[in-house]
Amino acid sequence: MNKNLRSISYVLRYGYKGWVIDYEDIGLSHRRIYKGTKEGCPDQRGFSWNALKSKINHFENELNQV
Repeated sequence: MNKNLRSISYVLRYGYKGWVIDYEDIGLSHRRIYKGTKEGCPDQRGFSWNALKSKINHFENELNQV
C-alpha cells in the first residue's frame, strides 16, 4: 500500500489539523471530491486529497497571519 493511500485513510478517520475530512464519489468512474469542515470556518473542497490539503494549509496560514 502506498504512503498516499495510508494518509488518506488516516485523515478520514482522525481528521487533519482540526478539520473533519470526508469525500463524495462522483460519476461512474468513482472519482472522489474531498471536503473538509471545521466549526466556524467555511467548507473547503478539492478534487483530490492533495488539492484539499493545500487549500486547508493556505486557509490555516491566512488565519495565523491575522
